[in-house]
Amino acid sequence: MLDELLKDPEDVKKITDLITNYEAKTLKDTRDFLTSVSLKEAVEFVEKNPHPRLWELIAETALEKGNLAIAERSFIKTENYHGIQLISRLNTYGDEKSK
Repeated sequence: MLDELLKDPEDVKKITDLITNYEAKTLKDTRDFLTSVSLKEAVEFVEKNPHPRLWELIAETALEKGNLAIAERSFIKTENYHGIQLISRLNTYGDEKSK
């Protein structure tokens, strides 16, 4: 579809229609794991098949489920400094709230 894209490269709507995203098998498997098994089992799967995108998916899911320890570990694996800061602030907020 590159030929179609080059005919009119300024048409943004056309560009988004022509681009197709495909997920890798491990990404699909990880998504399935996160919906069907526990978060810890999904982490074990990603440890066996490490990839930054898989760790990001684990971090997102862990945050949604409120598991800050796994989210922090995932952010560390991806070297996501802003994610690590977020977890630190959430932990600080939780400590202040409990006082």
